Amino acid sequence: MTDRNDAPPPERVFRPLTLGPVTLRNRIFVSAHTTNLGERHEVSDRLVAYHRERAAGGVGLVVTEGLRVHPTTLKRPEALSVWSDDAVAPLRRLTAAVQGEGAAIFAQILHSGREAADDYTRTPSWGPSPIPWSRGAAVPHAMTTDEIDELVDCFAGGVLRAAAAGFDGVEIHLGHGHLLQQFLSPISNGRDDEYGGTPANRARLVERVLTRTRGLVPAHMAFGVRISAEEFVDGGLGVDVMSQCAAQWAARYRLDFVDVSHSAYVGGPSLSTQMADMSHGPAPFAHLGKAVRDRLPDDVATLLACRIDSLDVAEDVLAAGCADATAMTRAHIADPGLIRKHRGGEVVRRCTSCNQLCIGRSSGGLPISCVVNPEVGLEEAWREAYAAADRVVTGGRPRLLVVGGGPAGMEAALTATRWADVTLVEREPALGGALRTARALHGRSGWARLVEDQERTCRERGVELRPGVAFDAGLRTAEPWDGIVLATGAIVGPRWSDDRDPVRCFGSGVPDPAGVRRAAVHDDRGGWEAWGVVAHLVHHGVETHYVTPLQSLAPGVTIYSRLGLLAGLRASDLLHVHLMTTVSGWRDRVLTLRTSLPDAETAVADVDALWDAGVATPAAPRRLPVPHRVVGDAYAPRDAGWAVYSGRLGALRILADIRHRDDPVARSTAQRGLDALPLHTHRRSPIGV
Repeated sequence: MTDRNDAPPPERVFRPLTLGPVTLRNRIFVSAHTTNLGERHEVSDRLVAYHRERAAGGVGLVVTEGLRVHPTTLKRPEALSVWSDDAVAPLRRLTAAVQGEGAAIFAQILHSGREAADDYTRTPSWGPSPIPWSRGAAVPHAMTTDEIDELVDCFAGGVLRAAAAGFDGVEIHLGHGHLLQQFLSPISNGRDDEYGGTPANRARLVERVLTRTRGLVPAHMAFGVRISAEEFVDGGLGVDVMSQCAAQWAARYRLDFVDVSHSAYVGGPSLSTQMADMSHGPAPFAHLGKAVRDRLPDDVATLLACRIDSLDVAEDVLAAGCADATAMTRAHIADPGLIRKHRGGEVVRRCTSCNQLCIGRSSGGLPISCVVNPEVGLEEAWREAYAAADRVVTGGRPRLLVVGGGPAGMEAALTATRWADVTLVEREPALGGALRTARALHGRSGWARLVEDQERTCRERGVELRPGVAFDAGLRTAEPWDGIVLATGAIVGPRWSDDRDPVRCFGSGVPDPAGVRRAAVHDDRGGWEAWGVVAHLVHHGVETHYVTPLQSLAPGVTIYSRLGLLAGLRASDLLHVHLMTTVSGWRDRVLTLRTSLPDAETAVADVDALWDAGVATPAAPRRLPVPHRVVGDAYAPRDAGWAVYSGRLGALRILADIRHRDDPVARSTAQRGLDALPLHTHRRSPIGV
């Protein structure tokens, strides 16, 4: 499978697809995903704008995030509910917005079960058995038969409200380790009554829900289920069982489609497969879709979600018979106009599969954003900001100099070209900044997409790119710049220095494992700066000692990537972890470590190299004779998402500065119009690239 940003338009993906009574305009859909854009369990203006943007971009189908059927699964106020009739009118606004742009919209109905948090509702989570989803998690309440009857009624009520809200279809969520899958799976269902003990008993609740809801779906609506075809857990449900179940349910309940995903919500690497990051190849679980599709009746469509992030990969998946339609969800978070742009020959801003600001934020209870697309969840606010810039920047086009060709500088440059003539200088011979190092690490090549897409867009929009040019006094005065954006990044240096045993750091380039048999990595941040180096070294067969004063492993890496990362490293037997530990000495290939609990000192001999995550110091000069803005790591070292966001916003700010240079009141008014954009847009903690 290929991954091209300039591929010719595929054919199969643009063919219409019939799902029962509903016809989709193409075979690409946005699958259900948590946005945390709801308000008081109802659809908000921001959520309507978010989904409208993706429908307008050309996608065939949008599936809502799970609409929750009972108070025990509400989890947080941003979660959407179909628990009461109050949800119908707000949901109707959403369906009208999506349908008005030519896309279909389905409602996903669910109860999340045992992983629902207790803190918000102060109602213990429900489950089939008192088995927590992860070590240290709360023990769920084992549902009584009366509560099971109540749950079936709640699913029925949810379907009726979805129909009243104008949805084109309904998807009952039987996967991802949520409540109905918890009943299905032997790893979460230890009951000995009529709802447990045998496969038939474990399926009883699912079949009751499907029996009850199928008859409530109007003839004009599609009806289907989402399943996890493989739990990826020892003793759990596998694809042979789930493909057979899907075939039986399809025939028995007249399903129009089966939406195939994978994983279980458990505290292990299975969870990392659900949101496969850039360390996986494209479409890594497409074979699961084929296994299910091969057993379904011909009139039941197979939908598939498995990290399909470009249209040519989607085309390959369809051609291989793995599905009838494919989800491109994170790809549409990154660029909601993906289909329209592809057809028009425009640059598509590709998803990097980094997981940092989409699932990384939503799993923390924050509204989603995106490293490559800071407009996510704030579509209307950014649209107003651009319109304000259109009003402010009138007359001649100012000349803008951008210093620094990393993600912040390139984003500032390509954004400003709408209103200004832009020149970008970069002292290195290639663009990309710190991402040049990150993308060369094993399993982190997805960062190349951001660099390539930004550079290509800069060129297409007419940015004058000058790599290999340093910013100095001569450059400042050589041409009449109206404003300057400083995106000079941060200087990353090691904490220790010794001529005989030099310490290497992330900023010094890609770790070269040649001749290194044993290495150490010191890290006090817990993000990808260090863990990318660790994974790279281990992949190349280097015994690696990870040293950190932190009390936990990789807290700066979202759990959806962390669990898979650590499981892979653990399987290699090359990683040694030293928690609550610092490096107290490094000389003559002997590394001295001091632990804080207990307070003790140990030594590791024959260490060939020591890498340090480093200390990042902003590298921007303080004063310039023309209006200027400092963006990205030059302002405050953070992550790639912060760099892109601050670069785009910095371009709008500098243009307002230039236009109102001699009018402080007007300049202040223009800047206030931009001040709302930082809300909920990016994570402030240092996650790293």
